[in-house]
Amino acid sequence: MAAAYWRRLSKQFGTAGWVLSAWGAFYPRPYLLVVSLLAFTPVVGIVVAHLARGSVNPFDDERNEGLATFVIVPPLILSLRAILDFPLIDGWRLSVYGAAFGVAWGLLYLWTRPNYAVTKRKRWWDVAAGWVGAMWYGGTIVAMLNGILPQGAPQLFVEPVLDRHISGGKHPSYYLTLPPFGPVNEQDDWDVGRTVYQEVHIGDRVCGYIYPGALREPWYDIEPCEHGQTVKEGPPGGERDRRAQVKSIEAG
Repeated sequence: MAAAYWRRLSKQFGTAGWVLSAWGAFYPRPYLLVVSLLAFTPVVGIVVAHLARGSVNPFDDERNEGLATFVIVPPLILSLRAILDFPLIDGWRLSVYGAAFGVAWGLLYLWTRPNYAVTKRKRWWDVAAGWVGAMWYGGTIVAMLNGILPQGAPQLFVEPVLDRHISGGKHPSYYLTLPPFGPVNEQDDWDVGRTVYQEVHIGDRVCGYIYPGALREPWYDIEPCEHGQTVKEGPPGGERDRRAQVKSIEAG
């Protein structure tokens, strides 16, 4: 009886996972609420698996009953949001933080299910994939925190577009080639998204905002400049802080 209840509940979580994922992918408003829900689905899934006492398990093909969708798909959408909304200039420091977070997360799961890997006789690549997924999830969380948490005002650089191109096929990326500015010491291609790409042309000037990052990992936001904004202006002041960036994401 209890097992049937948990299986029905798990299927409902699966439906909720798809709904949350679509919300986060296509209409992430209110932004902070949406990304918080996407971030906590693995935590909720692990708690449910623990309470179910083996009736359902998001990492067991025979007993996930939809719970796997709730645990895996929303964090993938959160990862997409982190890449699109808070693109990093480098990211190596956050990769270390993310790996540590992922290892801690994996150990927490093993603490709740200490005999799972042994009793199920998991293949080594399944176990390895689980650890990689945990570290990817950790990296996504720290990247979002780096962008969302309070941080200093960004630096503003106004630069000419030297070139523009699209790469990829079915899922293209849109790049503007800009001269060296900020922490980048050489001409480089910047991923700006389709909207910005369509609004600017070679020779136009764009405004590049370099944010310090709450975890000291710089990230950027490139936009078409407002009329008359044609010279480097240095730090623009506190009016364009983290809250303004979140509002611009919601508006866009």
